[in-house]
Amino acid sequence: MKNIATIFPMSIFFLSCSTSKMHLEANIDLNANNNSAIPIDIIFIYEEKILDEFKKMPASTWFLKKDQYTNDYAVNNLIQVVSYEIVPGQHFAVSDFKPDKTPLITILYANYLNTNDNRIILSDYSNIRLKMKESSFLLSQ
Repeated sequence: MKNIATIFPMSIFFLSCSTSKMHLEANIDLNANNNSAIPIDIIFIYEEKILDEFKKMPASTWFLKKDQYTNDYAVNNLIQVVSYEIVPGQHFAVSDFKPDKTPLITILYANYLNTNDNRIILSDYSNIRLKMKESSFLLSQ
């Protein structure tokens, strides 16, 4: 009976630390992004000291400096990056990623061919539904 008492508290700890899988679904208009593919990056941020930097960053900056941010932050486990490329006129759905741990925030960047911010701060990464329009995108129900 002593062994069961030792294992039980550890089981509770591991269950409480689990993260849910990310589900991303997007409907893409035919004329989205001038009928060009749209790269999308989802950034899971784990470090409080870099939150403001990412919250204010437009997508154009992220994609321009993505390699450097990955070198600076991802290799040190301060962020985790998931990348997709979606094509206009398609319905896109994926549920293949689970963050290593619970992020402080999750930010989605879309690399449109314009100078808009193209950024959404997500309150819940487990069920992301997007409507990709001609020159912008939004969360949909």
